[in-house]
Amino acid sequence: MLKNTINFILSFIIFTTICVVPSFSIELTTSAKGDKKPINAEKKGSETGRSLPRFVSLKSSKVNMRRGPGKEFRIDWVYYRKNLPVKIIFEYLRWRKVEDFEGYTGWVHASLLSGKKSLIIIGDNVPLRERPVKDASSIAYLQRHVLVFPELCKKAWCKVEINSYNGWVDRELVWGDF
Repeated sequence: MLKNTINFILSFIIFTTICVVPSFSIELTTSAKGDKKPINAEKKGSETGRSLPRFVSLKSSKVNMRRGPGKEFRIDWVYYRKNLPVKIIFEYLRWRKVEDFEGYTGWVHASLLSGKKSLIIIGDNVPLRERPVKDASSIAYLQRHVLVFPELCKKAWCKVEINSYNGWVDRELVWGDF
């Protein structure tokens, strides 16, 4: 009983520390007057130094999302979809706090995440177009929750590949890229 209480208290302290500690760094420059001013307020991961938030995908076909950054925390979700895009919003040691396309957040071990980019279709019957314009011919229609792999995203369009098809989708109808 005492051991469980101590483990709970330590887990709580670790978890609250993670939520309070800032996950970004700010580069400073010194002006002619000698005062320091931020020149780049972009958030950086405390463990990797990479930009936050950023998109990655699930590396495995089974990934547990936990309430906190450790195996001692309860599993809230189990994802069974390899390459599902998620957004990393926080880093702590080898754990990443992620958000999925439906807005659910939790902690995933970094070893279960991949840098491979993917997008998920969030609209119904989204046309895959030959060119990046609304009046271009449709090659196919993509159903909600289909995964596609981006080759290039610019302005309002993403060039994607799915199976043997290549084409353009409206960026507002996919999730997994800024």
